[in-house]
Amino acid sequence: MPDNSNKPRTSSDKDRANHLEEWKKARDVLKSFDDKLHDLRKYGFSFVTALLTVEGILITGGHATTRGGTALSDGAKFAVFGVTLLLILALHLIDQNYRVYQRAANMRARILERKLNLELSETITDRYKAEDIKTRVLLLYFFFIVGVLLLGGFSLYPNWIYIGILLAAACAAIRLTSLLGTTFKYEYEEDWTISPLECTPTDKVTITLTNLREPVEIRIHRWMPSILEKILKEIRKKKGIAEELEPIKIKYIELNGELNGTKYFVWEKVPEPIIIKKGELVWQMINEESDERISKHAKGNLVIYDSHTWILKRDDFTESGTYRLHPRGWPVPLQRRITVSGKEKPIWAIEEKTEEEGEGEKTEKKGKTAGN
Repeated sequence: MPDNSNKPRTSSDKDRANHLEEWKKARDVLKSFDDKLHDLRKYGFSFVTALLTVEGILITGGHATTRGGTALSDGAKFAVFGVTLLLILALHLIDQNYRVYQRAANMRARILERKLNLELSETITDRYKAEDIKTRVLLLYFFFIVGVLLLGGFSLYPNWIYIGILLAAACAAIRLTSLLGTTFKYEYEEDWTISPLECTPTDKVTITLTNLREPVEIRIHRWMPSILEKILKEIRKKKGIAEELEPIKIKYIELNGELNGTKYFVWEKVPEPIIIKKGELVWQMINEESDERISKHAKGNLVIYDSHTWILKRDDFTESGTYRLHPRGWPVPLQRRITVSGKEKPIWAIEEKTEEEGEGEKTEKKGKTAGN
């Protein structure tokens, strides 16, 4: 068999290898913060549980005393339970800090997997959401806060002033825990990638738009299918979509439940689509040196649920140099750049150059529209 180990790789092969290496790094980051979260919750929950047990035995049992042998005052007891609430909030804050890195690495891994034709992170994310692990973990923090409230109320009874203050503090802790557990939306609900980052005369450049929006769900009454069309019209109206837009494909799953005594169907969870109308500017490729702009407009109405890719050939670039991608709706171009090398000219064309070439034959091409 021929040995292809020394065969020079194309820019696309190098770019795929780089993406694969980046994906491995993203998975390593995910594993690292998974281990940190596991240890934090294991030791943190164990410590809080032990602390609540000790507080229940010593404080509520009347065994806690000062150095002088007198029992702890209500103010001292309230301070102990207040510090316990702060400890639970601090634990949850560190938990969410780790989760931020997890979400960022997971998002990047899922984007890369769509280019590499992998589905590991996507499958794990779907299973995580299906099991609703996030809600279960949040409930544990709520239970710890409620435990502090119950122990504190029993210990401080009948001092209703301190009990009321502790109740307000517990409610505030629950609210803060809920806010910390909220996943805030990314500033841009879409990701743009360029591949490869070096374009030679034989290469092609792919520009990929990935939809990062959260899934949506709509319930439809089983015996009133006409409601479906009304909902679709409302979606079109809110999004400003024309009526001739291709129908949104919806898959129904029958549930063994009842809505007002009648069975209903539910819309399968799919990402909220990115809508680009016909004729709208989608993106521009800008040459940093000459300011040449290659513009792409939508040839038809685009409904992007997952991702969409455009392909540029070397001939679509009229000049060599460094280009940056400026997506529609973005205030500035992306930081990533691609380098486009010049077209090869045959030697005979250079030798046959004569003095008859005037300046009138030279043209400057700007504002070219991409053909793909």
